[in-house]
Amino acid sequence: QVGARSFEQAARLAPARHEFLHNLGVVQAMRKRYELAVRGFEEALELAAEGNPQASFRLARAIKAAPDDPQSVRAAEVLAAVAASAESQAAKL
Repeated sequence: QVGARSFEQAARLAPARHEFLHNLGVVQAMRKRYELAVRGFEEALELAAEGNPQASFRLARAIKAAPDDPQSVRAAEVLAAVAASAESQAAKL
């Protein structure tokens, strides 16, 4: 519980730092508080979709760890969309 409180406080103080949200989600999943874990995952997806490279990196690691997990499939879709957008922007240059 102390770990969860620490990550919650860190996420409030630095909301753009997705690693706090990710770690909070991991702690919540370990505590079987899945609804809270999913919320952290959703926030990490949003950050990745906005182009946050750290969020993308963490999601890629999650995909590698559990590629068949439904959340990993969603994360892969978000990362593919981010990559396509980056390629489109690069082509315009």
